[in-house]
Amino acid sequence: MSSNRNQRPAGLTALAIINFVEFAMGALGLVGAAFTYWGGQIENEGFTSASGFFVVVTFNGLLCILLLISGIGLMGCRKILGRHLVSAIFAVALIKGVYVVQNEPDQFDLILVAFVVWPLITTILVNTVFREDLVK
Repeated sequence: MSSNRNQRPAGLTALAIINFVEFAMGALGLVGAAFTYWGGQIENEGFTSASGFFVVVTFNGLLCILLLISGIGLMGCRKILGRHLVSAIFAVALIKGVYVVQNEPDQFDLILVAFVVWPLITTILVNTVFREDLVK
């Protein structure tokens, strides 16, 4: 961190902004899922069952909430809301990825990979590069 202790590193700001962007993408996906459900098009989306659809939507909702809170924590240089919550996001994303690959193989796509890889990269960065910056 720079000599001014009130200034957050640009890299940490970038991580937070990317978390906000992923939150927005996930929120738009949840809106699309709601229209899919209300339109009765679950089977057309490649899900094997309605329960699989709801599991994936629940994981997406949880990831969205965690990404938003983590982004706020990273912007405020908070240790718990930044570093520790990012690790929780990675765990939830990994569980979702394993569930989708095993139970809903038609739902495996590049977006799923992004939602698993990004939390992994963020977890590594906040626990190594930005460890001293997340102290509040």
